[in-house]
Amino acid sequence: MATKLTLSLDEQTIEQAKIWAKQHQTSLSALVEGYFESLISKSQGTTPSSLAPKTSSLSGMFKAYDEGLSYKELIHKHKGEQ
Repeated sequence: MATKLTLSLDEQTIEQAKIWAKQHQTSLSALVEGYFESLISKSQGTTPSSLAPKTSSLSGMFKAYDEGLSYKELIHKHKGEQ
């Protein structure tokens, strides 16, 4: 059953994600759902069989830039730099 979810993201990130999704013939909802499934499966040590190859390729793509910080730590750090 699909349920609505409201997310707060940077406007530029949303616009770029929309362009990417359109170019790859998918929706933002499908991208977000696939990413969440990937996170859950990694934490459980499993690989979801329904995870699209495109979504799999996105998983961990920014790891080289995360400086070992958590999402919240990165947000805090970069909000302070603006």
